[in-house]
Amino acid sequence: PRTTSAAPAAFELVQATDLPQEIQRRLLTLIEQTRLGADEQREIARELVSHAFDALEAGVPGAEVLVELDDPGQIPQLYSRATKRKRPLAYQLRRWIFQGLLATLAIALLVYAGLAIRFYAGAPRIRNDYLAQLNAPILATPESDRAWPVYQQALFEWFRVESALLERSARDLDAADPLRSYAGVEAIPHIPADHPDRPDVVREMERFRPMLDRVIDATRRPIVGMVISHETRLLPVPGADRAIAVNKLPQARPAEQAPLISAEAPHLRHARLLARLLAFDAILSCEQHNPDRAVEVFCAMIRLSDQIHTEPFLMGGMVSLAIHNYALENLHQVLADNPDLFDSEHCRRLAATVRAARATTRSFDLHNERAVFLDILQRAFTDDGRGGGRLTPAGVRLINSIAEAPLEFGFRSDADNSWIQRSGYHAVAPIAGATVADRGRQLHVFSVLLDQVSAALDTGPEGVRDLTLWIETQFKPIRSTSRPRWTPLIELTPSYSRLVTDTFHARALADTTNTLLALFIYRHEHDAWPDSLEQTLGPD
Repeated sequence: PRTTSAAPAAFELVQATDLPQEIQRRLLTLIEQTRLGADEQREIARELVSHAFDALEAGVPGAEVLVELDDPGQIPQLYSRATKRKRPLAYQLRRWIFQGLLATLAIALLVYAGLAIRFYAGAPRIRNDYLAQLNAPILATPESDRAWPVYQQALFEWFRVESALLERSARDLDAADPLRSYAGVEAIPHIPADHPDRPDVVREMERFRPMLDRVIDATRRPIVGMVISHETRLLPVPGADRAIAVNKLPQARPAEQAPLISAEAPHLRHARLLARLLAFDAILSCEQHNPDRAVEVFCAMIRLSDQIHTEPFLMGGMVSLAIHNYALENLHQVLADNPDLFDSEHCRRLAATVRAARATTRSFDLHNERAVFLDILQRAFTDDGRGGGRLTPAGVRLINSIAEAPLEFGFRSDADNSWIQRSGYHAVAPIAGATVADRGRQLHVFSVLLDQVSAALDTGPEGVRDLTLWIETQFKPIRSTSRPRWTPLIELTPSYSRLVTDTFHARALADTTNTLLALFIYRHEHDAWPDSLEQTLGPD
């Protein structure tokens, strides 16, 4: 029976001879120890069998033949070496390639193991409480200098008025008359004169004016005064199916807080509503031939944009510009509809307020934008104490939770993905994480971007060209690189180009408004329009 691992062909060849059993077993052992292929073992079997027969025919006793073959280490090794040297070049190449692949795989596994240990062992360290830094100036401001308490009370009262107006509205969603397809209060400030709800809305607005006077006075305060927080609560409005969102002072420790980029600022939405109410009051004042109040309200709208301009984050700047432009656009319409309403003093007062507006006279404070990015870095990267650090598993989860386009690697746990897909994402994460630019390089590129934006805002309209050129040649190539090389820079960097263009648009609108007011001042004082703009230039 067969008890050897020698190739079947070699086994059968040896078994077919009439050699003594001891010699057969010894030959099969030697053949097995060569560890060669089946065909090669068969050829060696022929040689060994022939050698044994030659020895026996020459009169050598079987015991001596066994002694001659009794070298299990040397004989298989010699046959193995000789056979391998006779192998063709193609076989040798295949063998070398296979060995190379095995070596490469072994090295890759070692490298991957090192990357995995390095990646999964990394953890961020939350060193700075940027949210507390942003809230510090707000909390240091006396309550009497904060406008939000007044704004909140005005919103409560207005939502009750709005609810009552909606209940009494003549609107009919199925009405053939388009003026009845919506409530008049929904069209504030530009309610058509023939809208059936307009008289009722105007009466309620006049009753609301004492509260609006308090809002106008509150626009003179230095700040809005609502804290920045992730903790928002809804205050139900009694008598109305509405609620006002307000922030609570954050109580959690920095490491337990959500990233600064996701902090809430609900008062920015409320500020837009207040601007609409002020615009409606200004329009009504003009209709009632009350220029003093109209001027006061327009100035209050500009002061409201100034308050919002002091709010942190890019959104605060954009809302400030929107309210500023909204006020000036409505003023232009009033001047067009009522060219004789304002006298020269009214125009001078409006011009002085427009010239002093923060939205157009001050560059946007990008210090808070840097704080937002630094907060992301400290929550996503390790910290080597020298400004550097690598992406961590916590960072991947964080970026996926707040980016519009989640990363294509690591920690995807969507229900639609199978466990095989999720396991694959986990397996790829250490490799992808190793390709991400480190913390210091990310911050450097972001800082250069902010410097370019600041330079553009300070330079003037020609700064738009320089910023566009820098973005096209320096920043866009970074955005176009395959992710995740510049994560989180490319996912979380907003469009600062829009901020710059909107700022210059606001400045141009302010210049146009001042020019228009200067023309009206000249007309009032000389009872004629000037022949050139130079004639409108004066000491103020």
